[in-house]
Amino acid sequence: MQGLTNIGNTCYMNSVLQMLYKLEQLMLDIDEIYTNSKENSFLITYYFMETFYLMNNHEMKPEWLNQFRQVIWQITPLLISSQYPQFKLNEQQDAQEFLLALLDMLHEELRNPLSGKIPIFEFQQDGEVVLTSLISYIEFEKSPITKHFGNIIRTQIICQSCNYSNNKLEIAFSLLINVESSKNTVLEMLQQSFNKEAVKMKCPKCELERRFDKQTTVLKYSEQLLICLNRYRIPGGLIDRWWNGNEIQKSTKSITLTNKLIMGKCEKILIGIVDHSGSKDKGHYRYFHLSGNDWVCFNDAKINLLCEQSIQKLIHQNETSYILLYSKLSS
Repeated sequence: MQGLTNIGNTCYMNSVLQMLYKLEQLMLDIDEIYTNSKENSFLITYYFMETFYLMNNHEMKPEWLNQFRQVIWQITPLLISSQYPQFKLNEQQDAQEFLLALLDMLHEELRNPLSGKIPIFEFQQDGEVVLTSLISYIEFEKSPITKHFGNIIRTQIICQSCNYSNNKLEIAFSLLINVESSKNTVLEMLQQSFNKEAVKMKCPKCELERRFDKQTTVLKYSEQLLICLNRYRIPGGLIDRWWNGNEIQKSTKSITLTNKLIMGKCEKILIGIVDHSGSKDKGHYRYFHLSGNDWVCFNDAKINLLCEQSIQKLIHQNETSYILLYSKLSS
C-alpha cells in the first residue's frame, strides 16, 4: 500500500488512516456492511472506504484527501459539535481527536439503526446483574467499531458512610493515560490510571455531601487496544488546546513502549505507533507499523524500513509517541 500524499496540514489524517487501513479484519468487516447496505447516509464511511480503495489501486490523488478533510470539517460540527468543534478550523488538527471523532462517526453510521442513542447502563448490584448488563450493552452497541475497539469500562462508587454503591458501564474506543505519572512503562501507567480514588459528592441515600471510593475497571479489553498518551498539561482535559489562546506545554518524557501487554488473561502485542514532533501549531505526525518482524515508517508519501537502532529508540527511548495500537495475539 502506498503512502498518503500530504496536503497542507493533513499529516494527522495520514497517520490515523494508515493505522486503521492496516487492520485487515476491521476493513473486511466495514467493507461487508458498506457494500451490502442500501443506506445512502454513509457519508463518512463512503469517503473512508473510497480512500482505502484508491490507495490500494495506487490511484490516490491529493484532491480526494482534501475533499475528505473538508467533509469532516463541514459535518462534524453539525453531528457532534459539542465534542469536536475544532474540525471546522482550517489548520493542523490533532491526530488523537481526529481518530476518536472518525471512530465515533463510523460507529454511528455502521451500527444497528434501531439502537438509538448510546446508553449508559447503571445498576446497584454485582455478579449476574453485571454480566447481564454487559452482554446487553455489547449487543446494543454492536458495530465493526465496537467489535474491534470497544473497551467496556465499569465505574463503581461506594459511599464511605452508608456503603451505598452504584455502577456504570460505558464503551470507550481508547484508553487515555497520563505520561506525567510516576511510572515509566505503558503497562505501569495503564495500571496506575485505574487506581482507586476518593471523590466528594452528594449521596442519594444519605442525602448529604459524602466521601466516596471511586474505582474504574476495564471489564473487557478491545481486540485492537488503542492507548492515547496525554502529553499535554491542560486543566480540564485534552480537547481544549487547539483554540486555547494560552501557551500549551507538551511533555517530552521518555517512556518505554512495552512490546507486550499482559492484563489477566488478555495478552496483546504492540503493532502500531503514531508519533508527534514539534508544537501544536507546527507539529508533524508519522505512523510506524509492525509488519512481520519489521517496523515500517509511513511519513506522508515516504515509506521506510527501520534499522535495529531506530527500532530500539522507538520502543525503549520514545519521547514522541502519541497513539499506541496493541493487537490480540493470534492463536
